[in-house]
Amino acid sequence: MSPTTRPSGRTTGRVTTSKTPRNLGPVSMKWLEAVGVHTLADIEDLGPVEVYLRVEDAGFLPGRNLLWALQGAVLDLAWADIPPDMKQQLEGEVAAARDTERDIFQPELPEIARKL
Repeated sequence: MSPTTRPSGRTTGRVTTSKTPRNLGPVSMKWLEAVGVHTLADIEDLGPVEVYLRVEDAGFLPGRNLLWALQGAVLDLAWADIPPDMKQQLEGEVAAARDTERDIFQPELPEIARKL
């Protein structure tokens, strides 16, 4: 996966394969890019819970739908099709991660990301 290239040869900065990862719209993609997550492979490597926590740590205010959308992107499912027990498991993992000491991801955000 690489940034999308326009006919002019300039890149858009957006990362895609043949399509944008399922469930992730423009705002979600900007949040992910702001925390260093640029590809579906990045989401798979870090895991949906870690990516979600990084977005929160960066000061964005994601809803639970982002957590489910990230899981859906990995599984290639619509976020609404994530089974309720899996949603509960993901929420439990987020709560457990918040209760443990971990390094808080604090990226150096560009000015545009601070305005999102």
